[in-house]
Amino acid sequence: MKSAILASAAWAAMMASSTPALAQFTMKLSAPTINDVSYEWMKAVKAGIEKRSGGKIKVELYPANQLGQLPATVEGVALGTIEMTLPAVGFVVGLEPRFQVLDAPGCSTASSMRSACSPIPMCASVLPPSARTRGLNRW
Repeated sequence: MKSAILASAAWAAMMASSTPALAQFTMKLSAPTINDVSYEWMKAVKAGIEKRSGGKIKVELYPANQLGQLPATVEGVALGTIEMTLPAVGFVVGLEPRFQVLDAPGCSTASSMRSACSPIPMCASVLPPSARTRGLNRW
């Protein structure tokens, strides 16, 4: 009985004194181009994520299709092997055909109009709820 109490006390002391190791997660970001606005955005996102996570998340950038062509990187995001890619919307149509509406010609004449429309619920209602569960999110 006495040895069981001592063993329990030793185990409790050991658990209290141990500090948990930082969880390390590597986030892969892919883009089809390099040295352009999207690559500069990726570098800013990397700096922000690594700073705010306190070293728990390591961000790796893969520009210029280093992880494969756009269809392969979109599939990688859907499967969970790549955390983010920057494709044209047409490449996600294979996963969800309703994304075609975002590529429809003549919907608007200015990119500012399309950007302003994106968060409006009426526009968002065109996209399926399953898009978010597959890692496809426009916002």
